[in-house]
Amino acid sequence: THTNTHTNTHTNTHTHSNVNSHFKLQNSYTYLLFEQRLYDLESSIGICSRLLTSPIPPTYTRHTSRVLCLYMTILPIALFHMGVPTLPNIITCLLASYILVGIDEIGLEIEHPFPIMPLHGLSKALQKDVIAQFTAYIEMPPQNYQ
Repeated sequence: THTNTHTNTHTNTHTHSNVNSHFKLQNSYTYLLFEQRLYDLESSIGICSRLLTSPIPPTYTRHTSRVLCLYMTILPIALFHMGVPTLPNIITCLLASYILVGIDEIGLEIEHPFPIMPLHGLSKALQKDVIAQFTAYIEMPPQNYQ
């Protein structure tokens, strides 16, 4: 995480120096627009870094798993005592366990989204888009906004 933060800081500093050298003297409107976009990008990077490094309390996961196990243990007994026949009892318990364990698994994946998301491809596509916009602004003829 420290390496990623260092790389992001170095990239942002390098981008700021490129924006300064190309736009500060040419067009103040474009310069301010790029500075705002870079600020927004840095804010997004900071938010993602905080999300990535925020610990999730293990007691939450343990608690939900224990409650789920207790419920799934008591469900067939409760259905049996209610007079539900054996086959519908088994089918109901299997269906309920499939649904509830699936929801629990989805919750675990939501707690740790970064390993399952295709972030590398997304970041490469975003990098290409930023470079294309940067190149387009560099190639624009200077305009006077007064």
